Amino acid sequence: MFTYRTRNFSYKFFLLKNKYIITLSLIDFSNKYFFICNIFDNILKRMKKGFSIRGGTSINV
Repeated sequence: MFTYRTRNFSYKFFLLKNKYIITLSLIDFSNKYFFICNIFDNILKRMKKGFSIRGGTSINV
């Protein structure tokens, strides 16, 4: 569905948040909401563990 690259992580994250807020209000509120929360929760957990992704890599969701 979406791709975010670590180089502009915060920028892409901001865009994703806006897109998700729009889609949340339209379709499948609960499913989308929990799915998104899990994705970002996983990323934050990995960052806390010191998990690092090199500059060019992208994560596909």
